[in-house]
Amino acid sequence: MKKILFVISGLGQGGAERQSITVARLLKSRGYNVSFLCWRDSRLLAHLLDEDGIHIEWKIADLARKLERRNRMPSSLKKAVVKAKVIRYIRRHHGDVTISFMNDANVNCLLARRFSFCKWKEIASLRNIPHFESVGYSQTARLLDGASAIVSNSEFAMKDWLRTYPEHENKFSVIYNVVTLGEIKSEYEPLREGKVHVNVAAGYRKQKNLPYFLKAVNSLSRETLAKLEIDWYGDKDWESDIYPAAEKYVKENHLEDVVKLNGSSLDIADLMYQSDIVGLFSSFEGLPNTICEGMAIGKPIIMTRVSDYEMLVTEKNGLLCDANDIESIANTLEAATKLTCEQLLAMGQESKRMADQLFSKEKVIERWINLIES
Repeated sequence: MKKILFVISGLGQGGAERQSITVARLLKSRGYNVSFLCWRDSRLLAHLLDEDGIHIEWKIADLARKLERRNRMPSSLKKAVVKAKVIRYIRRHHGDVTISFMNDANVNCLLARRFSFCKWKEIASLRNIPHFESVGYSQTARLLDGASAIVSNSEFAMKDWLRTYPEHENKFSVIYNVVTLGEIKSEYEPLREGKVHVNVAAGYRKQKNLPYFLKAVNSLSRETLAKLEIDWYGDKDWESDIYPAAEKYVKENHLEDVVKLNGSSLDIADLMYQSDIVGLFSSFEGLPNTICEGMAIGKPIIMTRVSDYEMLVTEKNGLLCDANDIESIANTLEAATKLTCEQLLAMGQESKRMADQLFSKEKVIERWINLIES
């Protein structure tokens, strides 16, 4: 069975890190020889790989940590030393395939492959909407001619990339993220206390569009507000000015009984399950994990027309609105308050059916295997 090296800077709690670990574990379960290379001392999720006996190469991360203590050594030189070590390791890994996640890992793998006599298969995974003005993306784009295959986790991001680099079309594939959820321990009571409960796990960042959302809520009639309760969850300190401004707006407009601005929660899957609807009101997104997770749990969806909304939401499982249109958001929220218990349950069942087709472990890992073996 093929030997596969996953290349990613660290193993923190980001989406790319979680997906690389999930894919690696699934490939290991199919008999592939899987290992990891990391060069940042970020090991939060490393135990998940340890559980499956997947080797992680940490020597370069240990070196990087030691270099950080050398105050007289220029930062640029430290980075150059680490980068050279990473590229050297990849060149000498003697495997069949490298799968790199995020720009820095993609660049390192592509450089290693370019300057090696042994041409293994390199699969470069692009996880976000491309920002071509950044050095990282432009550097990746120049090197991607050397990739064997390119993977995006959304149709939207792939199309955005190909508008600028159409020559990469034959190498591109879209493989959605695997949705992995822990055991749901809570119970669901539809329309609790006569209200539609909406869960928004979006964080307090500009792209999540909280100011427009709050203005839309404030424009609703008191009769509609009495039927609505929205719980927003996220890191309050992500962008320091977003949460305080939102909290002030909610208080000034007496919306405390309608909009709850919560911090992050480790029990977000259970909290989603207790809600009637999972929502997202962002102005832009890559692949929105919160929507994918809400669908997998079996919830109706409200979301703005971002990312792959056409694949994620139909009239059978959710409602759509426009991010920068207060009236559009308000109309969608009002429509949600008119849904009956039977309609909510039917829409949730359709979300679950769609999620099984798009995000199930079996479907996703077969796509990765086809790419590896082709």
